[in-house]
Amino acid sequence: MENYQKLKVIENQISLISSIKSVLSWDHQCNMPALGANYRGDQMAYLSSLTHKLLTCEDYKITLEKAEQEALQLNKTSHEAAHLNLSRKRYEKIKSLPEELVKQISKAKVLTQKSWEAAVQAKNFKILEKDLTKLVSLTKEKCKLINSSKREYDLLLDEFEPGVTSNELDHIFAKLLPKLKDILKDILNNKKFTEKFSLKHCPIQTQKTLCMNLSTKLGYHSDIMRISTSSHPFSATLGLKDYRITTRYDERNFISSFLATAHEMGHSLYEQGLPIQYKSLPIGQAASYGVHESQSLFWEKRVVSSKEFLQEWFGQFSPFFNTKISDNDNLYKVFNHVSPGLIRVDSDEVTYCLHIIIRYEIEKKIFSNSLEVKDIPQMWNDLYNQYLGLLPQNDAEGCLQDIHWACGSFGYFPSYALGHLISSQFTATLEKAHGPISDLIKEQKLDLVKNWLKENVYLKGSLHKPFDLVKFVSNSFLDETYFTGYLEKKYGL
Repeated sequence: MENYQKLKVIENQISLISSIKSVLSWDHQCNMPALGANYRGDQMAYLSSLTHKLLTCEDYKITLEKAEQEALQLNKTSHEAAHLNLSRKRYEKIKSLPEELVKQISKAKVLTQKSWEAAVQAKNFKILEKDLTKLVSLTKEKCKLINSSKREYDLLLDEFEPGVTSNELDHIFAKLLPKLKDILKDILNNKKFTEKFSLKHCPIQTQKTLCMNLSTKLGYHSDIMRISTSSHPFSATLGLKDYRITTRYDERNFISSFLATAHEMGHSLYEQGLPIQYKSLPIGQAASYGVHESQSLFWEKRVVSSKEFLQEWFGQFSPFFNTKISDNDNLYKVFNHVSPGLIRVDSDEVTYCLHIIIRYEIEKKIFSNSLEVKDIPQMWNDLYNQYLGLLPQNDAEGCLQDIHWACGSFGYFPSYALGHLISSQFTATLEKAHGPISDLIKEQKLDLVKNWLKENVYLKGSLHKPFDLVKFVSNSFLDETYFTGYLEKKYGL
């Protein structure tokens, strides 16, 4: 396997470039001054061109071909065979893209993010419209070059959920949407989880202490992790044993930073658990963004928002409520409050997927040429009125609330909904093996939970496509009733 080993050396170089881009991206979102955006765009474009050159050069092509010949003797289900399949797929995609286009897209993403920040500040989509239109156009050009016979949106989905198509998502969402609407209606009618509790001012330093204590309990280690502040919480792996998460603080709502920290810790735990021997190779990456999201949601919703976990935090939280929180049952209701709202990241787990389906419908139309960028605000408002009975008062609380499109992450949003479904199915499988998750939390057995996740999910890397991984772990195809059944049980329906 001489050529296979040579291929790994080249792909390690590509991984190093990717990690440098991650450092620059993290700095872009956490520290970089606004006027540094243009040069940062040049830096990112240059690194993207280096990756493109490494992946499209004759040496890589020949090495990959020879490694594939060497692998003919291997079991088709081996890690090596799976790795080569992923390398081939990546090569075929990137060789179809001119280096100049790769550089243009990379720089356009940086500039569009800065336009988005200005648009959010002014609450005016028009400020973003020109740059976003250009980024959409470049993305469409990329899709046509990769495979002109496939739907553009399916090609974009594949970047986040390998092998998943819009037809499959249409089928899943068509079953999920009416069920969620029924569950929401029942919860609003019984009013057990709809009472609003007014929060007091909570100093940022106090929130930082709470979030650090939470992170430590979930597995934070200062020798390999850092927590920073950003306008949009995220998790990033900047290199081997260098894991970053960010959160944001609102003195009027300490719960937001606490749950954002739990969410991003879930992402980081997955990254830390990926197979280290394949860390710089395609097979050593997460199975998909949806699987990644299932892990962040597991820790945020199933663990940290549970009655059993919140019990030990009751004394620390109760001083920050204007309305007296008499017991842990009330605290549990606060953390699992249900109310239709305009902001996705602040939404409850019942309405969350409705927010995602709205974005999914808009993305599909953009990349089927049935919606122009300038018309996004109107369609956004129409769908929010239709699905949630709400109308944004301005673009900042409407179509500007997410950074994803400004980053060029078209096709990403469905992964969030899939994360809820996958998390529920994985949790049900975990409970079959070890009993109710509530008991495991009460008995302080989070290490057992982590070990189960590591063995069944983390260490698999991208050996399986996401839906195949669900089948492998749970012995069942992805089934939205695990999620809706969980909601019905949780909210007493």
